[in-house]
Amino acid sequence: MSLSYVTVREMVVEGVIRRSADPPPLDRIRMVFDASFFAINSQVAEAFAARSDKRELLRVVESLTFTAGVATLPTDVLKKYIQDCTLVTSDSLAHYAFRRYPQYIRGSNDPRLGIWTQVGETVQATTPEALAGGAIPLVGAATFSAIESPPVPATEGATFAAPDDYLPEFLDAMISYIAGSTAHVAAETA
Repeated sequence: MSLSYVTVREMVVEGVIRRSADPPPLDRIRMVFDASFFAINSQVAEAFAARSDKRELLRVVESLTFTAGVATLPTDVLKKYIQDCTLVTSDSLAHYAFRRYPQYIRGSNDPRLGIWTQVGETVQATTPEALAGGAIPLVGAATFSAIESPPVPATEGATFAAPDDYLPEFLDAMISYIAGSTAHVAAETA
């Protein structure tokens, strides 16, 4: 389901007003929504992806460009599920097998496989030894299929593209967070 950022925010505002006996000012609700969007979205995505029947709904295919075997990891990738990602060269000649970093630095035990790993905010990959005459760093474009949280809209008019099943969970989490945090602030100032 794709809704504009403003529409999602106003749905949350209405939800907070309905849940609160003494709702905070609208500007305060909107400010907390804006400030906490990224964190709540990440938390809901982690919980959503924890259910194997929902995880595939968060799969996104992106293009990565490798220079000397290194590419930047997309920011919305859920690192907890990095082993569920796939890497294929753009010419589709080679599929790359994921290895945790300690296994990656030891190399592939199958010379037909290219291997890749995640190191911090990067993806590192080496070519299959059988294709290259020895493992060498991957260079060029590759297709990366990853489990990602829905991207945070860059502007108020941009859409929040999330799976249909995801949005109700996001709205509930955001409404609960804002209702709880604004009630806590109100109690401290009283």
